[in-house]
Amino acid sequence: MDGNVGYIWFNITDNRRGKDAFLLDIVVEEAHRGKGYGTETMQALEQTALSLGVDRIGLHVFGHNVRASSLYRKMGYEV
Repeated sequence: MDGNVGYIWFNITDNRRGKDAFLLDIVVEEAHRGKGYGTETMQALEQTALSLGVDRIGLHVFGHNVRASSLYRKMGYEV
């Protein structure tokens, strides 16, 4: 095992409203799920975005992805 738990992929764009980040993908490998890595990853995204001057973070999640939907709600994200 190489020590990787997963990855996160996001993009930042500048527009008239300021800087927006959009979460394109987040993956926590199956063996590591349920251990808090998703929460830690989202917190790292938020800290990084803040340090880069991002005003908003957007994302999408499929309705059937209950685990991700629960994480995002827990983190304070809204539909």
